Amino acid sequence: MLPIPVQTSYMELLQRLEAPPPVSISGSIALIEKSGRRYYVSRTRLGDRVVEQSIGPQNEENDQAVVRAREEQKAFKAWSDGNAAIVNMLKSTGALKPDAQSAKVLNALSKTGFFNAGGLLGGTHAFRLYPLFLGVEAPREQMSMTGDIDMIAPSHIKLCAPDDSVMKRLSKLGLKFDTRFGMSDNVVPKYVFENNIELEFLSSAARGSETTRFHSGINEHVQSLKFLEFSMKSPVRQVVLYRNGVEVLTPSPERYALHKLIVAQLRSGTYALKREKDIAQASWLLEHLVVRRPEETWAAYEEIQNRGKGWMRRLNASLRMSPSARSSLENLKAEMSDVDTDFDDDLGM
Repeated sequence: MLPIPVQTSYMELLQRLEAPPPVSISGSIALIEKSGRRYYVSRTRLGDRVVEQSIGPQNEENDQAVVRAREEQKAFKAWSDGNAAIVNMLKSTGALKPDAQSAKVLNALSKTGFFNAGGLLGGTHAFRLYPLFLGVEAPREQMSMTGDIDMIAPSHIKLCAPDDSVMKRLSKLGLKFDTRFGMSDNVVPKYVFENNIELEFLSSAARGSETTRFHSGINEHVQSLKFLEFSMKSPVRQVVLYRNGVEVLTPSPERYALHKLIVAQLRSGTYALKREKDIAQASWLLEHLVVRRPEETWAAYEEIQNRGKGWMRRLNASLRMSPSARSSLENLKAEMSDVDTDFDDDLGM
């Protein structure tokens, strides 16, 4: 378990990010002269570009607005500097932090509004955030290494207008990337950033649906995956340790862990190593979840039971491959002694 001051600092950072000070005018405010008249403008750097926006002519009303805006910016900077101090402290404790390029991408994705609209960060980048969230020491590096950024887009997201998209927004924010198209229509494009960081969009698959589809809410093609809808329910807010903190939404740790045990059984052939990683991550999480979030973990497990034999068959198959995960759930069952549940399904698995 992490020291109490570290856990407290992380929770403070989450609370601070939930209520940032308001800023009515962003960017650097300047007074310029055109055709003999003075105007206020704001200048904001986006990547290698500086975007200038007009505030209005210099007059009493705009003078007052600029004074207020500069005071707001001063308060925002103090808030931001305080967040950065907490981020740096948490980094010094050995907490997992993203590589520089992945951090830039996640920071920009946050600015697009993807997470505020209900989108989730999935995959190992989400897993790397759970130790701080749970207040425990980070696991060994092997199960938390990744170069992929998985963005989960639930069907209900309505973020972009028809002439807009998430990737267009990233481009406007100054991020450069290449588009790597799949070899068939069943593979969605991957967007490749510096240092070969790959981003792709995922969503849930309805029974019998295609493996890819166009998501009109974000105007991107998404990979439709079985069982993914389970991990979208009851997401949690977390913080990526970058600059003054990047707030993201991820699956809850218990749903992430149980989902990994299920999808591990879909891995075969060249994906066998991913199966091992799925089970290792799930096992590590469950070891801590039965202590830190027992009620939430049990509720998620009960939901899987009610989803049918196919779900339980895959879950039990992974539990047989991980004595640690099975032991964690058995311990949880003993704690929830008023519930009678058998981890082996009725097929005798």
